[in-house]
Amino acid sequence: MIPKLHKKGRSFAGAAAYLLHDKDHAETSERVAWTATRNLATHNPEAAWRVMAATAMDQARLKEEAGIKATGRKSKESVLHITLSWHPDEADKLTREEMMAAADGALMTLKADRHQALIVCHSDEPQPHVHILLNRVSPEDGRLLSSSKEKLALSRWAERYERDRGQVLCEERVLNNAARDRGTYVRGRADRPRHIVELEAGAPGTLWATRLREQQREKDLKLSRKSRELRERHAQAWRDLDLKHDTDKVALKVSTRRQVTVARQEAGARFLDRFAALAVEQEAEREAFAAREATLFGKGLNTLRAIDWSGLLRQERRSAAIREAFGLLAGRVGPRSETLRRKQQRETLALEREEHAAKHQAAAGVRGEAGQRLQSLRDRYLLDRAGLQVEHAVDRAELAQDWRTRRQERAQAWEKAREYEATHTFERVATPDDERRRAAAAFMTRMRKARSERQRSEPLSPGEAFRKQARRAERDREGGIER
Repeated sequence: MIPKLHKKGRSFAGAAAYLLHDKDHAETSERVAWTATRNLATHNPEAAWRVMAATAMDQARLKEEAGIKATGRKSKESVLHITLSWHPDEADKLTREEMMAAADGALMTLKADRHQALIVCHSDEPQPHVHILLNRVSPEDGRLLSSSKEKLALSRWAERYERDRGQVLCEERVLNNAARDRGTYVRGRADRPRHIVELEAGAPGTLWATRLREQQREKDLKLSRKSRELRERHAQAWRDLDLKHDTDKVALKVSTRRQVTVARQEAGARFLDRFAALAVEQEAEREAFAAREATLFGKGLNTLRAIDWSGLLRQERRSAAIREAFGLLAGRVGPRSETLRRKQQRETLALEREEHAAKHQAAAGVRGEAGQRLQSLRDRYLLDRAGLQVEHAVDRAELAQDWRTRRQERAQAWEKAREYEATHTFERVATPDDERRRAAAAFMTRMRKARSERQRSEPLSPGEAFRKQARRAERDREGGIER
C-alpha cells in the first residue's frame, strides 16, 4: 500500500476532469473501473464534484449557521487529492470492497470521514489504485480540514494496513517510521520532476545508460541535501535571532523592574527626615493644645485657632463653617480636639502625596530610560534581521545558480548519451520501466475484456439502448450506408 497526498488545489472541475477521463485531456473514460461517493446524496460522479464545489463556495454561510466565528484558516485550497496504490501482485485477489474499505480507512486517518469525497478506481496501471477527491470544507460547519502531519499519519496507517493483511511489502516505510519513533528526522522521497522523467525516458536502455541515470540521480540527491541543509540553517538563524531578541527584552524588563524599585526606595528615603520632623511638630502641637485647655484663656485661644475663618468667607462653605464655629464656642473640648486632629491629618496626607509624586517621578525616569534602551534593541533587531535577509537571499541565489548548472549538466549528459547511442550499437537491457509497461498493458487488456463482458451480460436501459442505436445510425450515415 502506497498512499500519496497530491498538492492541494482550488478546482474541483479540473481534478474531476482528470480523474473521470482518460489521460491527455481525452473525452473517453476507459480507465475508470468504478466510482463511489461519501457523504453525498448522489452516486453520479459528475454531480458529486459539482456538489463539493458548491459546498466549498458556501463555506462562509455554513460557518455562520453553525455559530462559528469567521476566523481560522482562510485558505482557498479546498481540493485534496489522495492516491492509494497496491502492489501489482495484489491485482488478481483485490476486490472492490477491499479497495473501498481502504479508502474509508484513509479518510478516517485524516479525520475526514464526515467530509464529502469521490472515490475513483483506475485500471490503466499494473498496480491497482484508487483516487480520492476530497472536499476539505466540512459540509456541517464550514471548517477547513487540518493538514497537520497528514503525510506521517497516512504513512503509519499504511504500515498498519499491510501488517493487518499479513504481508509488509514496503520495508522502507517500516524503517522510516521506526526512525521517526526514535526522534530521527526522515523525509520520504520527493516526486521526480516531469522534465527529468522525460529526459530519462528518452535515454537508451543499455547498461552504461542505466549507470549514467544512477549517477545523475546521485548528483541531484546531493544537491537536494544541500538545499535542505540550507533551509535548516536559515531556519535556525531566524530562531537564534528571535531568541536573542526575546532574551534581551526579558533581561531589560527584569533590570528595569529592579531599578524602579531602587529609585522609589531612594525617593522615599529623602522624605524620612521630613516625616520625622512633622511627627515631632505635631506632637508638640498636641501637647500645647492640652496645656491651653487647662485655662479659660487657653480654651478661648484653642477655639479661635480651631475656627475655619477661610470657610466663613467662602459661599459654598459658609453654612458648615458657622455650625462648626458655634460648636466650638459652646465650650466643648471634643470639637476643638477633632479640628486639631483633622488639621494634622491633612498635613500628613499632603506630605504623603508629595512623597508619592517624588517616587512616581523617579520611576518614570527609569522607565523612560528603559524605553530608550528597548527602542535600541528593536533597532538592532531590525538591522540584524535585514542583514540576515540579505545573507539568505545571497545563499538562495547561489543555490538557484547551482540548480541551473545542475540542469544544464544533466541535459548535456543525456544529450551526449543520445549522440553516443546514435553512432554505436548496443544490446538493449530490459529495465524495470519496461517490465512495468508490459505489465500495465496486460492489466489494461484484462480489465477492458472484463468490462466488455460485463456490459454484454447486463441488459441495456431504454436510454442507453436509444443512445447506442443513435451512435450506430450516425456511423452508418458517415460511411454512406443507407438502411
